[in-house]
Amino acid sequence: MSGKEEVSEKNYEEIVVKLALSNDYLKKLNHLIEMKRIFSSRAEAFRRALELLFEKYGDILSEEETS
Repeated sequence: MSGKEEVSEKNYEEIVVKLALSNDYLKKLNHLIEMKRIFSSRAEAFRRALELLFEKYGDILSEEETS
């Protein structure tokens, strides 16, 4: 494997780990909001930000797979 491929593979692995953590955190945050343990505009905004981040990484991964 060349140096560039190793860096690309490492970046891909980091994105996958971050996506998994973000998705897990998003589920927990959503559960807390639904249970009314956390209910504020900040929590809702943070949840939406995580959703957008998850969508962005998903788009990037699908673009890389098609190229």
